[in-house]
This record gives sequence, C-alpha cells and structure tokens, in this order.
Amino acid sequence: MWVKRELMFALNEARYQGRIVPLLFQSCDYGSLSWTLPAYQFVDFTQNFDHGCRSLLRVWELEYQV
Repeated sequence: MWVKRELMFALNEARYQGRIVPLLFQSCDYGSLSWTLPAYQFVDFTQNFDHGCRSLLRVWELEYQV
C-alpha cells in the first residue's frame, strides 16, 4: 500500500521527474505493487549489495571511491 502511495506522489511531482530509481532488495512481484514499476529500470540488490551500490552510483553518475 505504501509503495503505491509513495510512487503515485513522486509521479505527480515535477521535481521527481527522471529521478525515480526503484531498488530491488528482494525478489517480489513488483508488477503487483504498481502497474508503472515494470517500466522503470531497477537497480538490483538481490545478488550482491556492493554491485547494487555501484550500479546505483552509476545511475547518479557518481564514482565509488575507497
């Protein structure tokens, strides 16, 4: 219920346009959460957390620094 509410709020706010990045933490039927979610490219954290973090940083056009 909250995923749907938060997503609808973000989709209706111009300031979030192009800034919605769904994160997949565990496998689920995300299509049942909202009909719009499958249209977005996910950052997958289900297999490897470090890889997920690096992928998210690439989406934000940032580099991982040690």
